[in-house]
Amino acid sequence: MSVHEKEKSYVNWLYHVPGIGRIKLREILSHGITAEELYSMSDGNWQEYLFESCGFTKKQAETTAQNIGNWKKEKSPEQLTEELYNKKISFLLPGDPGYPKKLEEIPDAPVALYMKGCEKAAKSIEQKSVAIIGARECSGYGRSVARLLGKCCAGFEMSVISGMAYGVDGISQSAALSEGGMVAAVLGCGVDVCYPYSNRKLYEELCQKGGVYSEYIPGTEPRAANFPPRNRIISGMADALIVVEAKEKSGTLITVDMALEQGKEVYVIPGRVSDPMSKGCNRLIKQGAAIIYDVEEALEEIAGCTKQRKRPENLHSLREADNPYPKGSLRYLIYRSLDMQEKSVQQIYEALAGHGSEMGRPEISKLQTELFYMQMEGAIWENGGRFGVK
Repeated sequence: MSVHEKEKSYVNWLYHVPGIGRIKLREILSHGITAEELYSMSDGNWQEYLFESCGFTKKQAETTAQNIGNWKKEKSPEQLTEELYNKKISFLLPGDPGYPKKLEEIPDAPVALYMKGCEKAAKSIEQKSVAIIGARECSGYGRSVARLLGKCCAGFEMSVISGMAYGVDGISQSAALSEGGMVAAVLGCGVDVCYPYSNRKLYEELCQKGGVYSEYIPGTEPRAANFPPRNRIISGMADALIVVEAKEKSGTLITVDMALEQGKEVYVIPGRVSDPMSKGCNRLIKQGAAIIYDVEEALEEIAGCTKQRKRPENLHSLREADNPYPKGSLRYLIYRSLDMQEKSVQQIYEALAGHGSEMGRPEISKLQTELFYMQMEGAIWENGGRFGVK
């Protein structure tokens, strides 16, 4: 083990001490004493160091010193390093190969990162990258745009950064991976914890073909307080941020604020003024965010080039691929009529006449029955008499 790797093992050990989070760890390591030297100190010296040098109160210093002493009895730096190795998790400090260089330039850069993924992830993350974020309960339109963005990013050889969340985040990441693109997820839990569990397949694919990052120690469960700090890493790793759909009061907007503080360009997909899922986006446009009216043109601008490695399908083709029903069936036509916006039963009834189907418009009772079964199958949702695709 090299001198640097040995020192990292002691930093990792300190990071695991109960009660020492990212902020306290940064302060503890900012006074010119190595982590190995700190590890060797007695409980009394620790208490003195924390109180006199690190700004801890006497009570905080006493409690933390006790935690350090107790942790020494439970785990050694070597044991923790071996555990990371067995879980195929890398521990990264600023300046290490694999620690994203863009993060070193932001305020409050992570004092350390854990990463789980393939070898090429570290190199690929340094290329042009876009953070794609948006609503979890996105509309059919949002789903289609998220997929197109992910596929186009792969075509421009840009990495897609996101939080692996259900909805826009996960859809764009899955689409990029399907085209051979590079994807990185930043979690609000340990890198060995899949959250949300519904994205288990995506998580496993990311561990094999991309990268999963977190500043929280392995085993950390997702907590609401973890996600706002996590969001600064998502925007910090990207060259630009794209918001697909967001309510007026949305957690997505926290990431937007952080991106702006970091000097990143923010792009927005506009939406209908009557759509609650677009109120946040439209407000961002009012405040000066860049509007995306052509996906490829916007990504060309971010990528700084005009040549895609592979052109993706258009929005129509992507919507067709989303349809889970046999082509030409009544449920297929109903689903297609809902793929861009929600509709009432009457609007669906009228829309079916425009599909050129030999079956024509069904009886209202038949249409209502089909809608009921499509809801039971989880393909569509209903709210206030209006239906939309999931």
